[in-house]
Amino acid sequence: SGFTAHAPITDIPRPWGYRILMTDAPSYTHPLEKAWHHVNLAAVIGDPIAQSLSPAIHDYWCHRAGVEGVYLPLSVPDTQADFDRAIDGLRLAGFAGVNVTMPHKTRAFVAATHRDATSELIKASNTLSFTEDTIEAKNTDGYGFAAALQAQTATQNELTSPITTALVLGAGAAASAVCVGLLDAGIKHITIANRTLAKAQALVAMLSSHAPDAVFNIAPWAEAPASDANLIVNATSLGMRHKQPLAFSFQGVTSKPIIADIVYDPLQTPFLRSADAQGFHTFNGLHMLMHQAVPGHERWFGVKPHVDDDLYTHLLATLAGTTNMAPLVIGLTGSIGMGKSTVAQMAADAGVPVWDADAAVHRLYAKNGRGAFALGTVFPDAVGKDGVDRSALGNLVLGNAEAMRQLEAIVHPLVAVDRMLFIREARRRGAARCLLDIPLLFEGDYARYCHRTIVVSADPAVQKARVLARPGMTPEKLASILGKQMPDAEKRARADHVIPTDTTLDETRAALKTVLAQIDGEREQPAT
Repeated sequence: SGFTAHAPITDIPRPWGYRILMTDAPSYTHPLEKAWHHVNLAAVIGDPIAQSLSPAIHDYWCHRAGVEGVYLPLSVPDTQADFDRAIDGLRLAGFAGVNVTMPHKTRAFVAATHRDATSELIKASNTLSFTEDTIEAKNTDGYGFAAALQAQTATQNELTSPITTALVLGAGAAASAVCVGLLDAGIKHITIANRTLAKAQALVAMLSSHAPDAVFNIAPWAEAPASDANLIVNATSLGMRHKQPLAFSFQGVTSKPIIADIVYDPLQTPFLRSADAQGFHTFNGLHMLMHQAVPGHERWFGVKPHVDDDLYTHLLATLAGTTNMAPLVIGLTGSIGMGKSTVAQMAADAGVPVWDADAAVHRLYAKNGRGAFALGTVFPDAVGKDGVDRSALGNLVLGNAEAMRQLEAIVHPLVAVDRMLFIREARRRGAARCLLDIPLLFEGDYARYCHRTIVVSADPAVQKARVLARPGMTPEKLASILGKQMPDAEKRARADHVIPTDTTLDETRAALKTVLAQIDGEREQPAT
């Protein structure tokens, strides 16, 4: 049968340290409480972040090793204040660390209390690990590229001569990391080609301090000496989807160099296609991405993972959208008074597992809840022996934009963890589908986590009558609430399915049954 995430729960001990580890756990009455018992938390932050494959990598490794871990993609806007707030919130929420992608790598370096040698050299970090007193920064991009290169050469019998010379296209942060990785791997002759020669010169000066015995050359972009290189690397974003292709000619290359591209979207860039046509051995940025994730995963989840063909195949399926979709995730939303909660209960009665976003917040705010523990540090006046006093908390953040952002930086990641644990529990139980009841499904961009979306809707007169019948509700309050919500017409336009609720309960229940059958049918159709 289905289960709902708003079932009764018991009091849970507070998180211990920076790992959600429950001690002296009571008898649990709800599946999510069992899932929360011992879970390691990590994330990737950036802007944008929706395209990141890091969650697929870490989730796959956790599943394969049987590790209780959750790894979230979190969008953090491109400002210093948003970055600082996100790091503070994640530490308080019990996260062990984060991967950091553009545009925050320099900010990650600055935020750290301890840094590895590569971060100090490049002045940028892509991995942060948290303890109670420290933020430890690493830059694993160079390590990731060198490890990917080693894996490629180890599997190619025809690559009998060692790599001694490299041509690196680009002089930005990615190129800096790639060059450091090459130097650490023993490749001491590197030519850097870049449109802006001053930037290439600055990179060479930095690299020379790291490897005084290495030989560096600088070449104009149009005159890159590819003929002498054993390895040619595109370390720019050229060729990435929605960007200009990399204009590069392999004319005159008589050797058989390895050709690498750090771009992985698309997997086969024009640069790699041209190299393949010449018969050169190539590899894409997915290999670097997999290897750079290893150090962080080992630190946060306690198991050193392996990069292999199975992981690569899983990521290819993720990119193609052909991974196992069990359970299929359905997002349910609707404006105030539209009957969303009623439809959610109907789905639960029909055996569909249901997660309630509002109920998740209540759990987090309860006595000894994870949210109560974290919020007590920032809003001590709003947290007492029975958990978070929602009225007091509301008074503290009402009209205070910064306080509201601090609250969201702590609570939103924890709600996301609760949601992912719910989906995982539904999968464990063999559910073919599950439903997420989220009031701000579209406003908060949560629809991207759903395979299908449903909006409940009613005639405005019916909606108004329902809401005004609630105790304490006034036309002014209703107008204020509606002013903060996406218009019903826009929600209906965005939804995959619409269920009318200005009908009888039996008719609404029948409409839900029809929609669920349609969704099941769509899922069973072969991909085109």
